[in-house]
Amino acid sequence: MRNTGSVKGSEVPQVYLGPPSVLLPEVTQYAPQKLAAFERVELNPGESERVDIHLSRLELSYWSTPAQAWVVATGARNVYVSASSRDVRLQGKALVKGNMDH
Repeated sequence: MRNTGSVKGSEVPQVYLGPPSVLLPEVTQYAPQKLAAFERVELNPGESERVDIHLSRLELSYWSTPAQAWVVATGARNVYVSASSRDVRLQGKALVKGNMDH
């Protein structure tokens, strides 16, 4: 991030995930976008900073009523980085593979 203005400012980069490409049979409803993580950043004029946002296993999971447990949805997921759900600034894909029990 970079503050190109003349006063100190803050921004809250947000990471949203789209539904998984491999749908879980025990999950009946998926949100078009799910807020997965965010970070508040304050920058002085002209200052820039790299922002790393890490997602937990839980953010990639859905509640399974039959299993009474969180289950990870594997496959491709759309990833959106934005200032709000309607202000997408970066977009890409992430591939969630295999068993993430640990």
